[in-house]
Amino acid sequence: MEKCSLKDRALQKEGLLVTEGAFLFERLLESGLPIENIWCSPAVYEKYNLADYPCQVLSREELSQTAGYNFHRGVLALARAPELPPPPSNEAISDRGILVLPRLGDPENLGGILRSALGLGIKTVLLGPGNPYVYGRKALRSGMGAQFKLNLYRFDSPETLFDWNGGKRPVIATALEENSLSLKKFSPPEKWLLLMGHEGEGLDKPFLNKADYKLIIPQTEFVDSLNVNVATGILLYHLSH
Repeated sequence: MEKCSLKDRALQKEGLLVTEGAFLFERLLESGLPIENIWCSPAVYEKYNLADYPCQVLSREELSQTAGYNFHRGVLALARAPELPPPPSNEAISDRGILVLPRLGDPENLGGILRSALGLGIKTVLLGPGNPYVYGRKALRSGMGAQFKLNLYRFDSPETLFDWNGGKRPVIATALEENSLSLKKFSPPEKWLLLMGHEGEGLDKPFLNKADYKLIIPQTEFVDSLNVNVATGILLYHLSH
């Protein structure tokens, strides 16, 4: 097979994803997604018995060339990424809480939030069109492959999201506003949607205007706000417990 570099591949446009390292590779194997190619060290080839996969055994230098940076984790894999479908009916989702991410600016924040969500018992995440590529290399690395374990769905606009919800689940949003309720004083409803906004700009008005509850996390005067990944983890822990 011809040697190549993944550095400049337009993965989202091609409908592909790349896993880097053994942990993500194992999660990819568990997912059952179609694998297009594997590049690995001799030790990895033997460990995973990859004779039945499209695979190239490379030196560390060749793996680094393929990865596009100084790579030392033994295995890269290129796979076909699943397309995000619209969510099933609200009634068909039995989860207590659903996380909604309309528009995040940073792929590492996106991946980190998905990792936190999975760790805190969230199963379903709805993604708006303003997000980075959820199967991008940075998002997969920071998410530690949470993307392969979560039920991920897309929505196209505030209108489609709220039409889908139809008032069935109270909408919880974070907002640095004077009338926002302290998280300490909030008792979560039985079922809910949690909307988390852009790191610097917060939630757009069409989402805030539909919120049944606006929450703020109490913090000291030494910081203006928390990182969106940290804030999401705190909120999900409170709402889920």
